[in-house]
This record gives sequence, C-alpha cells and structure tokens, in this order.
Amino acid sequence: VQSHINLTGHITEMLITIVSGPLWSKLSDADKKVFQDVFREACARATVEIAAAENRLVDEFATKYGRTVVRSDRAAFKQAFAKFLVGPDVAWDKPLYDRLQAIK
Repeated sequence: VQSHINLTGHITEMLITIVSGPLWSKLSDADKKVFQDVFREACARATVEIAAAENRLVDEFATKYGRTVVRSDRAAFKQAFAKFLVGPDVAWDKPLYDRLQAIK
C-alpha cells in the first residue's frame, strides 16, 4: 500500500452518449434539440457529481487512511512533457497533435 497519492489528472471519467445515425436522421430538428439539451444537462450534472465524489475520496484517503495527497502542478508537467509528444518517435504528426490539444 502506498503512502502518497499523486493527483495527476491522467485518468478521467468520460461520459458519452451515442445515437445511431439512422435513428438520428429520422428525428426532427426540434427533437434533436431536445435530445441535445437533455444530454448536455445530464453531462453537466454528472460532471459535478463525479468531481464531488472524487473530492470526497481524496479527503477520505487523507483523513481516514492517513495517506499524503499531492496535488500535482499539471501545467508544469504538461510543459515539460510536451516535447515528447511530437516528433519522429510518435505515430501522429504535429498538425494532428495541435488539433487534439485544441479540443475543449
């Protein structure tokens, strides 16, 4: 059992809703908007709930189990590691990397 927990943010929960193309194409624009609005609301609510659960877990590890929780400087790590994510040793090119980094 480890004594320290590093919060690097390298593992995240993901919420994705998939609707088949044939079904989606049958929906009216109004129905599509209803689905999109509900999906966005559910995603926002789940994001808040996941963050709260993670914070409770961090507190529990620190208080109940006596673990040291380290909140990593993700910006510094990202800056230091960025040079390894482009170049001849990776399977993607810089334009693809830049497009992925632009996703919010």
